[in-house]
Amino acid sequence: MKKFILRYKNFGYFMFFVFLLLLLIPVLFTIFQGIFPIAFYIMFFIITFPFLLAMIWGVMFYVEVSSDNFLIRRGFGLKYSFNVMEIKKVIYKIRQTNMGTSKVIWIFVNRRKIVISNLMENSDKMDKYIQKYVPKDKIIVINK
Repeated sequence: MKKFILRYKNFGYFMFFVFLLLLLIPVLFTIFQGIFPIAFYIMFFIITFPFLLAMIWGVMFYVEVSSDNFLIRRGFGLKYSFNVMEIKKVIYKIRQTNMGTSKVIWIFVNRRKIVISNLMENSDKMDKYIQKYVPKDKIIVINK
């Protein structure tokens, strides 16, 4: 099995765009009003800061699968790894909507949980990998 990496598709770029869009409001206010309200800038920085953190988290998060090892990097550089044999349970939540099929995979390892969505790049490869290497008695499928 070749190595593959799961990442969120364009999530970081979307959050960066929202951050810049919200930051543009006080700049335009200053340009057109001609005053520099520092409290206004502080308030908008507080409002936009969560979008900046989400952008950083979305860009830094990935799941790397190499043969039978997983390496997970959560936001801000926190890494851990485990072997495929350490997986306790896998839950597939499949939901049919008007927009299409939504599939979320929850992988439970020891006291940790990894959530993989079909919005991530290479989620189809991860689906095939789980079907091939995780024993069938550990896989639970929930259709809604």
